[in-house]
Amino acid sequence: MLFVTRGDSRVKVTYDGITYEAFSAIKEDEVWSWYSYEEYAEHIELVISRSISNPHTADTEGLFILASQYGAERNPVRLRQTLSDIGNGIRVSRPKLTIIHYSFPRHMSQVLLSGRRDRMLQRANELGIRFVDVTAPDPTGEAGLPGTQQFILEDVPKQIATYGTQTAFFGTNCGMQIPLLRRVFEGRAIYPQPCDPSPYHAYPAALGIQTYASENVLNTLRFVVEETRRIAAENSMTGRLSNWPVSSPIMFTHLGVEYIIRYLNGETPRSPVNNALLDRLTREHIQEAAGVEVEFNWTPYAEAGVTYNNYLLMRMGFITY
Repeated sequence: MLFVTRGDSRVKVTYDGITYEAFSAIKEDEVWSWYSYEEYAEHIELVISRSISNPHTADTEGLFILASQYGAERNPVRLRQTLSDIGNGIRVSRPKLTIIHYSFPRHMSQVLLSGRRDRMLQRANELGIRFVDVTAPDPTGEAGLPGTQQFILEDVPKQIATYGTQTAFFGTNCGMQIPLLRRVFEGRAIYPQPCDPSPYHAYPAALGIQTYASENVLNTLRFVVEETRRIAAENSMTGRLSNWPVSSPIMFTHLGVEYIIRYLNGETPRSPVNNALLDRLTREHIQEAAGVEVEFNWTPYAEAGVTYNNYLLMRMGFITY
């Protein structure tokens, strides 16, 4: 998304949904020129992006990144609530719980994804939960996405047969989620969240929810959440599935655009990040989109004693279906 102020041919700010690159309009010949991330600063005033890329590349004034922090980052009580089926009134001793973590080397080479896996393992060890790494085929490999999905379809039942139904499954790739949720649902296991939290991610396709077009997209979101709850209840899966109440990609796009509008209107400076504004916009979006109050916070990424104040990670409370 490119934002140009009236009477000025140059792009002032941009929201980029997945990468750092930006564009700038050149008035003289009315063509678009490409600027790499490293070159953008002298041409564009502010870039907002969402990404899972290396946070070390984001240490530049005028750029800030929104990213999800989920899975193991829940506090021990919340993790235990999800994995122990508290919502269904079932009490399960922690040593009987297992987490299956599906990924592949390319994803584990990314700092945020491998860091999440490490924190999941650490938290599981603290709670006495068995943690099992399973390497799945990379969807960019020779067998492609079908190969990855076929592996998930075949492996999940084997893991449930080995560890039982008190097994939580998590996969790091979007293409895994539909077959993963289908097999978890069939096997009455546990699905804490899709890799990118969203009521739209995997649930409608895996559970056969027929979404509908609405002038108000929020009506569709709430419909999907309620249908997921209904289907879970009808199949004795209440308390075994959870998610964020809102779509993380849609939320980040919304927040990026709303923040940019405030910047163009002179309501917030280019830097540093206006955390109070970001918090307010986040709270308003969650309330409008989901109609619920959930805890959330933005924290800057930190590693080896270095804090990246413009690489913000989102933690959010979850809903249990």
